[in-house]
Amino acid sequence: MTDDLLVPLPCHYALIRLNPTAMLGDLRLDDAITLAEAEKFKPKTYLAFLLWPEDLPLPGMRWCRYSVEPIGATLRTPIQEQGITSDMVIPIAPNDSHPRGRIPVHPSPSFPFANCFHWIESNVTVRIRVREDGFVHDRAVSLSAEEHVALMRRFEEDYERIGNFYAEQEAQLHHCSLDNPQNLKTQTTAASQVGGAQQFTQGVSDEHLSAAYLRYAREEGIDLGRGSSIDGAPASPTSASDDDFVDLFGRAPDPTTGLIPLVDAWMDIDQHLSADSIPSPDELENEVEEMIQ
Repeated sequence: MTDDLLVPLPCHYALIRLNPTAMLGDLRLDDAITLAEAEKFKPKTYLAFLLWPEDLPLPGMRWCRYSVEPIGATLRTPIQEQGITSDMVIPIAPNDSHPRGRIPVHPSPSFPFANCFHWIESNVTVRIRVREDGFVHDRAVSLSAEEHVALMRRFEEDYERIGNFYAEQEAQLHHCSLDNPQNLKTQTTAASQVGGAQQFTQGVSDEHLSAAYLRYAREEGIDLGRGSSIDGAPASPTSASDDDFVDLFGRAPDPTTGLIPLVDAWMDIDQHLSADSIPSPDELENEVEEMIQ
């Protein structure tokens, strides 16, 4: 039997839901008018995979920053300008449906929904509120270390396709600049708007890799592109930073932390959702944008 924990363990599936009133209170914007507006906001409950905590679990903490991947019940929403297509997903058993016939990952215990997928490049940082009664993991659904590695390896083909997409964009940019050097500035601006194609050589740009994949690549010594060193790669926007240790070392707090979505979380994923009520990860993104405007 697992003791109740201060924060959820990584590599587990959980449910998350935005808590706008708690977020306002954390920002000290809890006046009556603002709270009344927040109470009109009705957030949905989302299925997510917990990647890794970005804060040290410490007594007295109110929340923990966590990198999570919202789970979809459909194929991925394509993002044409980033080379992301709808088939860049991995099914979660018992779901075995995939346009390219990919092998699903197998959680333990059995996953309660038969229509779910991991989406490529869907991870986001949230702040999970600490619960007074802790997080119970006894019947929580998780991926083993082997299955998690298998999940990331099955995405390697997609990252290669994304890399090829940007390489083609770079080649087109170079060709256009040779034909008409005066268009170089315009073409460079256009390339940056589709994700920085001019930064690619023959590999995948680190900024388009998830924090989990970067950690895995570092551990395995995977070369992410000729002339690119994983040790010298820029930090992922969802990875931990020096600001994580502000309370230990007395450094100035990050003023943007209060804008990171504050969520409640539950480990018993089959008690709050059904297969036909799982919202799209896109809806979570829309809710966050609406809440912080």
